[in-house]
Amino acid sequence: MKLLETLLRTDGYEIVVIGGHDYEVPEFLQFLPVELRDRVAGTFHADPATAPPAEIRKSARSILERYEREQQQRLISGPGRSRPTAGR
Repeated sequence: MKLLETLLRTDGYEIVVIGGHDYEVPEFLQFLPVELRDRVAGTFHADPATAPPAEIRKSARSILERYEREQQQRLISGPGRSRPTAGR
């Protein structure tokens, strides 16, 4: 967790996408401090040992694109209107 916190703080990352085994991701999220959990744009399930890197990048990219669309919609909607939540 400390490494993730350091990367987010020092390298300027605003959000994070979490991927892993379907049974591990929920448990991992529970261990994240609230300030990190709030920065999770979404999650996906994959076997890190066997999934090709291209497949992992594709899954993460899909989540990031959805997150960006939702952020743009929030800007368009303006304050006081219904806002979509990041998919998890």
